[in-house]
Amino acid sequence: MLPLFLVAGQDIDLTQANNVLALSRVSTIVMPLLGGWAGDRFNHRTVILFVLISSGLLTIPIGFTGGSLLLFFIFLQPMVAVCFFPSAFSVLTKLGGSGDGSLVISLCIPLAFLAGGGAVPALIGLVGDYYSLAVGITLVGGAVCCGGVLTALYWKEDRVLDVESRRV
Repeated sequence: MLPLFLVAGQDIDLTQANNVLALSRVSTIVMPLLGGWAGDRFNHRTVILFVLISSGLLTIPIGFTGGSLLLFFIFLQPMVAVCFFPSAFSVLTKLGGSGDGSLVISLCIPLAFLAGGGAVPALIGLVGDYYSLAVGITLVGGAVCCGGVLTALYWKEDRVLDVESRRV
């Protein structure tokens, strides 16, 4: 939806919009290495929370900025967002019983593709039909931030339950 937004909402030439998006994704080749290092160094849960909240906060202004500031967010947002995956895979492999990590990942990846490649762009397009693509992009950024906050609250409660179960 971002190329459509750049062309229809920002009046950027199609070739230029495609070039900007292609260049903004080059850093995503290296950034997962940094994300994995950060997860090992600081804790995978911390990295997941940081990435969810910061990538949501970096997505929100894409909807309402323009010019070079818009380009800044288009380049920075995927650099941060892609750091989610090494830590997410690490946490996912620890879910379930022993040896079930690959099964958990195998079930999560198709659902993630359905959501990220289908439902979310469709939602942005639907909002774009009724309001604007900018509003849709901003709402998705807000939803990602809320997901990070809800994850933090869940993990905080998880730690409380974990401490209480050790006392028993």
